[in-house]
Amino acid sequence: MRAAVSLAVVSVVVAFPALAGNSYLAEARRLVEELSFEQAAKVLDAAERVEGTTRDEWLEILALEGVVSGTLGHGARAYEAFRELLLLDPGFELPADQPPRVRTPFFEAKEWVRGKGPFTAKPETQVRNGQVVSLAVTIPEDGLKLARTVRFHFRVDGATERAADVSVEAGRAEVSVGGATVDWWYEVLGRRAQVLLQDGSAASPLRERAGAPAPQPTPVPVADVSSSQAPAGKPESGGWMRPTGWGLLGAGVAAGGAGVAFGLLANGARSKVLDAEKNADGLVTGISRREALSLEQQAHTNAIVANILFGVGGALAASGVVLMLLGADGATRDGATVALLPGPASLTLSGAF
Repeated sequence: MRAAVSLAVVSVVVAFPALAGNSYLAEARRLVEELSFEQAAKVLDAAERVEGTTRDEWLEILALEGVVSGTLGHGARAYEAFRELLLLDPGFELPADQPPRVRTPFFEAKEWVRGKGPFTAKPETQVRNGQVVSLAVTIPEDGLKLARTVRFHFRVDGATERAADVSVEAGRAEVSVGGATVDWWYEVLGRRAQVLLQDGSAASPLRERAGAPAPQPTPVPVADVSSSQAPAGKPESGGWMRPTGWGLLGAGVAAGGAGVAFGLLANGARSKVLDAEKNADGLVTGISRREALSLEQQAHTNAIVANILFGVGGALAASGVVLMLLGADGATRDGATVALLPGPASLTLSGAF
């Protein structure tokens, strides 16, 4: 059992690059590898208090704290560490060989984050009278109040780069600038000035030019057919569209139903792990470790299948609706037109019937 825990912890440590900025982190990593969890917990407390920790260092501190706290039976603290970790890095995966006392708070945190969404930030600029007058960063959701400051780095009209730390208030931070062209990037900082999120860099900054018009969507005609163009006595073109559209819509609904079924199977498997009976110390006793790992694998596989089916079903249903609209009675008569309008990340169906 001791050897199994050792392999699990080492796999967490090597998931991050070796970093030298936070000396406490290096010591905590060594202690975890030696299975000295009590001492590692104390060193991790010191590592958290270091000012200016990089994002990669902070993510590793949170991962190690979750593993160490869970191993020591401190489930609530492990849950808090994993919750912040998954908000900042939703793609983090715990190695499969971790014991249930570590995996249980991890899966609980993952379920919580899935309902809230990841920690994100949105850059904004304000342009007025041919000048970029301000830069801003908006944080849509921050229920845990992680963000305290935004550090703006900006270069106006090719001048020397400047930096400004601005407190986050009501989910927003803003700094005034002034220039025709502004290259900039930013870091969202936490309570110890640790980097939670970064967008851009000195080598690859965001760029804003005043006066550059935003691209406008150009209508692309799909059909423009009037009754005068159809030869008398012949069926109108496009008569195949409605039956085909109904067929695609039905297939999309069927795929979506199958996706729901696989989603329920995934939730059921995960619930068996999360709802398993625990003893007074918070340890899972209702199922074995092997059973927990098997259920989690089932849940993961079924969730992937459900997502694929949802995507396929949505595409089929959308295609079916488009064909039904194009082939609707009167859609190709009386000067009716249908057009697809391309946008930055979408296609919009537009028409007059």
